[in-house]
Amino acid sequence: LHYGKVCLGDARLAAPELLYSLPPSYSDQDTEFDFRRGTDLFLLGSLGYFFVTGSMLTPEVFSHMSAEHAPACDGLGWQGTFDGALPYFRAGYAQAMTRIQKVLPANLDGDLTATSQRYLDAITYLTEPDPRLRGHPLDRQGHHDQYSLNRFVSVFDDLRKKSLS
Repeated sequence: LHYGKVCLGDARLAAPELLYSLPPSYSDQDTEFDFRRGTDLFLLGSLGYFFVTGSMLTPEVFSHMSAEHAPACDGLGWQGTFDGALPYFRAGYAQAMTRIQKVLPANLDGDLTATSQRYLDAITYLTEPDPRLRGHPLDRQGHHDQYSLNRFVSVFDDLRKKSLS
């Protein structure tokens, strides 16, 4: 426990399921998720968000939410379930994601370059607010490992190569 919370480390970096106290054994319609790996994906995506914007994703999301929907702290804030808080977090998340879109390189028409779009997609898949939907969409189908990083390696490797040239 850290600062009396259910997550290790700085809560400003935590995934929403940790902040809204979703229990690790959570199951919804027989859809279970790997709690640790799901939150690890969120952390990786948050780091990618920080590299581009210079700000942490979770506080950015909360800056677009009312205090009544923020995670409970000292009896204030959201007192309901994770699923009940999810629409409010998702709305703040959508606004926070507009910030990264404004910072990523665009082409002359104002559209994101192909590399920027791949990066934005990767960050979006990694930081999906609902851990049951987090991960690459192709890995969420069938019997794939939805929390696999394999599909993200090429995106980050391409960025590394472009930064060196």
